[in-house]
Amino acid sequence: MVLGRHKGLAASLFSRLEYLWSSCSGPVSAQSDLYRLTYAIELLKSQGWVNAAVSDRDWDNEALLVQEYSDTNGLLVRKSALTGGFSDEGKLVAPVEFLVTGNLSACMGVFQAHILSAIILASNRLALQPEQ
Repeated sequence: MVLGRHKGLAASLFSRLEYLWSSCSGPVSAQSDLYRLTYAIELLKSQGWVNAAVSDRDWDNEALLVQEYSDTNGLLVRKSALTGGFSDEGKLVAPVEFLVTGNLSACMGVFQAHILSAIILASNRLALQPEQ
């Protein structure tokens, strides 16, 4: 009985390590939408961007958010849209809107480089769109 449990743990560990290896060494286009978004956000953060997931209440007060992040390049998203926009497998299943303070074209460039289908909605908003 104990041996069977250890085999199961070893198989589980192996599959996790295999996933980590493929996600780090494979082409970006082969990764899930959520993985590519996370990678894009990490790149933006390394360039000095601020990233924040905000509550629905805070999201509805755009003027306050813009004021709070006015002195920085920021990428803001509604928590509920982020959690509802992706399947358990990391596939984008619904549009996810972002509020961008700062350089919108630089943000779009990073999203495009990570094969994220984004459209500009306004001068400070973009949205990821699921594949049709």
